[in-house]
Amino acid sequence: MSYTPAGVLATLPRTQRGCALVLSGDPKGKNFVYTNGQSVIVRDIADPSIADVYTQHAAQTTVARYAPSGFYIASADVSGKVRIWDTTNAEHILKYEYPCLGGPIKDLQWSPDSKRIVVVGEGREAFGRVFLWDSGSSVGEIQGHSKTINTVDYRPTRPFRIVTGGDDFALSILHGPPFKFNTNMRVHKRFVNSVRYAPNGEQFFSAAQDGKMFLWDGKSGDQVAEFTDGENAHKGGIYAASWNGDGTRILTASGDKTCKIWDVESRSVVNTFEIGKNVDDQQLGCLWQGDYLLSVSLSGVINYLDPASNSVSRVVRGHSKNITTFSISEDRNQFFTGSYDSSTMSWNSASSECKPLSGSGHSNGVQNISIAGGNFVSCAMDDTVRFAELPAEVPEFKTSVKMPSCPADTAATKDGYTVVACVDQVVLMKDRAIVSSVKTDYQPTAIGIREKTKEVVVGAKDNNLRLFKVDGNQLSFVRDITTMAGEPTCIVFADDQEHFAVGSGAREVGLFNANTFTLVRAAAVNHTARVTDVAFSPDSKRFASSSLDTNVYVWNIENENKIKIGNAHPLSTITGLVWMSNTQLASSGSDCCIRKWNIE
Repeated sequence: MSYTPAGVLATLPRTQRGCALVLSGDPKGKNFVYTNGQSVIVRDIADPSIADVYTQHAAQTTVARYAPSGFYIASADVSGKVRIWDTTNAEHILKYEYPCLGGPIKDLQWSPDSKRIVVVGEGREAFGRVFLWDSGSSVGEIQGHSKTINTVDYRPTRPFRIVTGGDDFALSILHGPPFKFNTNMRVHKRFVNSVRYAPNGEQFFSAAQDGKMFLWDGKSGDQVAEFTDGENAHKGGIYAASWNGDGTRILTASGDKTCKIWDVESRSVVNTFEIGKNVDDQQLGCLWQGDYLLSVSLSGVINYLDPASNSVSRVVRGHSKNITTFSISEDRNQFFTGSYDSSTMSWNSASSECKPLSGSGHSNGVQNISIAGGNFVSCAMDDTVRFAELPAEVPEFKTSVKMPSCPADTAATKDGYTVVACVDQVVLMKDRAIVSSVKTDYQPTAIGIREKTKEVVVGAKDNNLRLFKVDGNQLSFVRDITTMAGEPTCIVFADDQEHFAVGSGAREVGLFNANTFTLVRAAAVNHTARVTDVAFSPDSKRFASSSLDTNVYVWNIENENKIKIGNAHPLSTITGLVWMSNTQLASSGSDCCIRKWNIE
């Protein structure tokens, strides 16, 4: 067997309420860039299902920008480091890494000749730095602020200027290179979130938390005008703004849950986009690139704005927090993911389009999703098991059942049975209602059910596997099966019901005969950390295992052949596996991404 990567379904931007998000594009107008966790995500703006993920930062990333040449990206993180890496090859070779500040970098910008980089943020000795990209040598000092600098831009034409805005409500202009402080302007009454020069460098704007936006002369720094739509530009704080290609209009994104397009010459609003009415609809970032206008909501979703209709024409959804569970429908037309932030998503297997399940969902981290017989079953740390009906383009939660204690795992059958492993008991449900339970003096951690015989395997924290039997509405203990080296973490039966596999916290993966419940092959210890999931191929000839060690193994049932997908999710725990077909495997991770692999 061998494997090849088959694509990645990328995470959404990681957002934080009250904090601006930097969304940037490449010089050719093809891609846009943002950050989440330790990753930098590059997505095709016309088809955002095409994505590339850079994962070499050791700390949480904060901002990334293309060089004007298009050959490199500079990305920064909360440790104050900047990494400059190649965009022209799949390996993204690192050119340089520089420790720039003593704290998180909030924004950065390249000079128009791609030779200098300016970074700003929090720091112990300075709030910013400007340096040569290929040597790290300083080319001036960033001064003029007494608190964290949030935003910076580099004038694209001579004479060169740098403009900054910060938490001290001030704007600063620096002349250079080498750059020195020249002018300080204090017109805003709250944090300055965005400063950007027009493409021709003749003007720049400043947008702030006070809902105000001003236009300034790009060379002298003199105030030109204020944008107003009523008292201020927006009724809430402005978190981001972006020029169009010819510098005649500006797109703004605000905490008042709207985006606006402004005509620069008349200082008037041309379009207003009402994104929504919930807190999650606050707009924290935006980008105007060619014919595309994007904004990012507090929920992390990416909105494509259509000026012709004053509406959102497309919404890119996904996860922005760790994916905790992964499952697929029986017809394999849909797959499902749950996150520790309680969100549950339905994905179209063909188009990779993602939508959240409707109805009253979970209120805490999702632990497991099971699919059987038209039933979608999920359990979460809110102590509930919830049901939705399949098939449905957007499944809706219709039933919620309170568990006697926190559920850790579920398994379901096509004829309506669901078994649940709770903290101190095993629960049997029939047709979405609890019909019996078995109190335990051990803590169940994983559960699986054999469809045709209604035999249930329960793994517990004491490392034991136990066999139960469903008889009508009763669940009864049968016998102990075996003792694993570590606590069982996942129990999955093959589609042909002839085998089941068990992963454990002791790095082992065991393959069992489902007729005799005996170990077929000595439990293999190939992973170097806790096993998180196992999954059988539809033809039941192979199964895969994933682990905290970032690796995936694919095992052949008939012999001991296996392949290792090393570093499948770089620097990230793998949390789930599904087979999209007999030849394609997909994995989910705490990097919030789904990666696909062709197995040959």
